[in-house]
Amino acid sequence: MLSLPLAFHHNPRPLISGSLDGLRVVCSCNEDQYASPAEERRDTGSRPTQLNAMAGRRILIVEDEYLIAVELADHFKSVGATTVGPVANLKCALEIVKGDGWLDGAVLDIDLDGDEVYSVAEALRERQVPFVFATGYDRGSISMAFADVPCCEKPVDPEVIARTLLGCR
Repeated sequence: MLSLPLAFHHNPRPLISGSLDGLRVVCSCNEDQYASPAEERRDTGSRPTQLNAMAGRRILIVEDEYLIAVELADHFKSVGATTVGPVANLKCALEIVKGDGWLDGAVLDIDLDGDEVYSVAEALRERQVPFVFATGYDRGSISMAFADVPCCEKPVDPEVIARTLLGCR
């Protein structure tokens, strides 16, 4: 088996890994995703417009499907947001959410390789971080505890997810 590391910003900490027909892909992201509480956000003092509403925001992406994760991350970066992750498993997602870094929002896939993401959703709710589900599940199969959370069904449109996330505030 050939193993080719693919790293976002050269960080050795794997966040997404998978294999397909003997090809293994491991993706990582930069240590700057773990901001200290002392870090301050830039405040331009101007009211956000639809074009810059995501600028400067830190968005956690929890998604185990590589292409969807990269598409979401690319979209958020293109509108000025900083992406945290993407992360593909519960353990990493919970470490980030329970860490000291700030988050302005999150996009959660409900099924992470057979594990449900509700513990991450609950931790986000405790921190009062808005989030949306991006999932292949229909609304009726989502836990009643999260019936109030916006849900975007796959296939996802990153722009719709961003607009939905902004509406969570």
